[in-house]
Amino acid sequence: LRTYPVLDTTKHTGFIYFPFKSFKMATLHELDSPDALESFRINNANALVCFSATWCGPCSASKPQLEDLARSYESDPTIALKVGIVYEHNLGDALQRYQVRAFPTYILYVQNGAKEFERIEGVNFEGIKQIVKSAGCKMEMGTGYSLGGTSTGSDNATSAADARMKRLEKFQINNVTNNNGPEEVKEMKDEEMKDAACSAPEQSPDVEMEVTPDPGDDNKSSDL
Repeated sequence: LRTYPVLDTTKHTGFIYFPFKSFKMATLHELDSPDALESFRINNANALVCFSATWCGPCSASKPQLEDLARSYESDPTIALKVGIVYEHNLGDALQRYQVRAFPTYILYVQNGAKEFERIEGVNFEGIKQIVKSAGCKMEMGTGYSLGGTSTGSDNATSAADARMKRLEKFQINNVTNNNGPEEVKEMKDEEMKDAACSAPEQSPDVEMEVTPDPGDDNKSSDL
């Protein structure tokens, strides 16, 4: 049996070296009291709570999977869901309020804790994914905008119509209070005709427009 000397790095560098360990963003919320649990449920639109116990073997074995699941939901911008874990010794008698009969028990709360959507008893991450999907825990998305920063779709037509209505209302108010003359009326009508021309659909170039001759033109020609 051979022995080898071990270099004490603390004598040479003043630093203590530990084995490399990767650190991951903690997205599994540890709830250490009944008040913390209630605050977690109320302050999140959708909350998945794992009721666990330190003496529960399946709970301890499945916790890394629960952390991975919480991390995947946290990194998905389309899903609005927070995942928390609470241990029975931190709840005490308050555990009876949630009617937990087995560990682990996963309960999905929606509508800021106002409703229990569904619960799963025992380790079943596929089942958890299914109830999250069924609950529709989607992030609310705002109105879409183009790269130029303006709204797209029917919003342009609505905005144009609103602008015309505002100009008409302004014209009517000014006409009553200031007794506008015919020049201002003509200017307003010109603006409305321009808006109507811009919003009107373009005619197909394949369609030939026929002009019906005026019978009076023939009479004029004969007179000449």
